[in-house]
Amino acid sequence: MREQDRLHLYRANFDKLTNEGKNNFVIFAHKASEKFVQFVGCKGDQYVVCDVPLSQLTSDQARATIFLLFSNDYERDTTSYRKRVPSQDAPRLVDEIFRQVFRLPNDFDVDVELYIDAW
Repeated sequence: MREQDRLHLYRANFDKLTNEGKNNFVIFAHKASEKFVQFVGCKGDQYVVCDVPLSQLTSDQARATIFLLFSNDYERDTTSYRKRVPSQDAPRLVDEIFRQVFRLPNDFDVDVELYIDAW
């Protein structure tokens, strides 16, 4: 999949995440590598929370997640790294995570699972 097509796909899903329902989340996954990034959002909030589960990260990928993408402004608990970001910045962020942290090729495919009013 071309980067432009992925960015369009991400944007369309972030638009739904922030314009529909109250308790929403989306999972962007690269099935072949079993890597994924998830986001939470709700209608009317132009920010989304990026969540990168620790269970899928090597120690090098964890460092890359912190230093390349989140700098000092992130939260970490026992299960994941999280950061609240403007929804308009989220498409670029998710693609950077897949390419820079997970080291996927530029033409990788992504699958989407979107849940509106999930809880």
